[in-house]
Amino acid sequence: MVNSIRDSLDENDIISEIKLKLSQDKKKVFVVVEGEDDKKLFLPLLSANSEILQSYSSSIGVNKIVQYYFKDKRVIGIRDKDYFQKPINEQCFFCDYSCAEMMIISVDTCFERLYCNCYKGEMSSNKLRIHCLERLEKLSKLRKLSFINDWGVEFEKTKPGKFYQESIDNMNNAIIADLNIRNPQSPIDAERVRMCEELPKCSELADYLLITNGHDFINLFCNIVTTKHHQVAIDKIETTLRATFGKNEFSSTKLYKQLLDYQNENNITIVQ
Repeated sequence: MVNSIRDSLDENDIISEIKLKLSQDKKKVFVVVEGEDDKKLFLPLLSANSEILQSYSSSIGVNKIVQYYFKDKRVIGIRDKDYFQKPINEQCFFCDYSCAEMMIISVDTCFERLYCNCYKGEMSSNKLRIHCLERLEKLSKLRKLSFINDWGVEFEKTKPGKFYQESIDNMNNAIIADLNIRNPQSPIDAERVRMCEELPKCSELADYLLITNGHDFINLFCNIVTTKHHQVAIDKIETTLRATFGKNEFSSTKLYKQLLDYQNENNITIVQ
């Protein structure tokens, strides 16, 4: 019953809720995030004066809510950057790199903790991180090109872990074949492959982190861990990843610094 009620909610319901709460508490800050996992991530990281609400319409909902309250500085949004160049306005903040998962994975100590909890193989943590990112590079670039050029390719049902191979080329070919089966009206044809291959090759960690989809990374990481070593459920990996990211790690991010600047400028409290 509770889940069915939640499933029926949208950003308009959250706007109504914020309207009521803004008038009840003149000091509280309302932070709108994309989903339940984001609430779990930021709840221990933001100040007790901040109330976190999910948009129920992903990043689109975050944008709509923040735009609605553009003149009230106590309503802000935190969302994934994805492939946008800049936030919709000054009250909307991007996670570092492409998304929340990549923000966490960028921190060596966080990925080391995830690695130690889940991986039983022979690669070092840094090598495993790059190993995954390299095998997602082409898929990540296709996602970016589809977004920029409005190709309308549906990526969500293509799970890269299913096609994991040591050979990057063979894995890419298998992923593209699956995408084309699922997107007969908008396939990845030779011209789109050419456009992808003309993009600069990722040469350092930050290049990968800026374009990689967090769900793609976790799906591939989970497959490598479970097929080669031992069984680990994907929800455990997601939970462990969030748990590695504490206040110390958060305070080193660009997102934290932006939130701190914003709270100082507007005399409100968001971060501790």
